[in-house]
Amino acid sequence: MDRLVVLGWVVENLRALSNYFNDKWELQKAPGLLYCCLRAGLRTGMERYVLHRQG
Repeated sequence: MDRLVVLGWVVENLRALSNYFNDKWELQKAPGLLYCCLRAGLRTGMERYVLHRQG
């Protein structure tokens, strides 16, 4: 169940980010920024998951 929560959180953030970038940025800039945000989001999500599992 925890994995589904993390996965859902990542998917929701990706959807919001992709909508934002489609509106605000040229498509050439979006992939690199999206990748950076995804990496940061995954790291945060995994840290929360690990802390939750340990706690």
